[in-house]
Amino acid sequence: FYNIFIYNYNFIFIFCGLFSLLFGSIVTLFQTKIKKLLAYSSISNIGFFSIFLSFPILELSINILLYFVVYSFLLLNIFAVIISIRYFQNNI
Repeated sequence: FYNIFIYNYNFIFIFCGLFSLLFGSIVTLFQTKIKKLLAYSSISNIGFFSIFLSFPILELSINILLYFVVYSFLLLNIFAVIISIRYFQNNI
């Protein structure tokens, strides 16, 4: 029973990750606004995250966590820069 659960668990993560990668990448191609482009790019990167979660290796899990933290920090900074540019353009 345990092996069947692990197999289904991995399959679900791989399927959702591939769907997220395809959806995020295809929709990103047609975006004209930078905020929407970054949002759909994040969806694509969550696909990478969920595919890597399907492999139960400790070293890979640590790398996934590091990737997620660094990517989140980077994305928050990019959104902060975009919002501040828009704020200063409206106030000048």
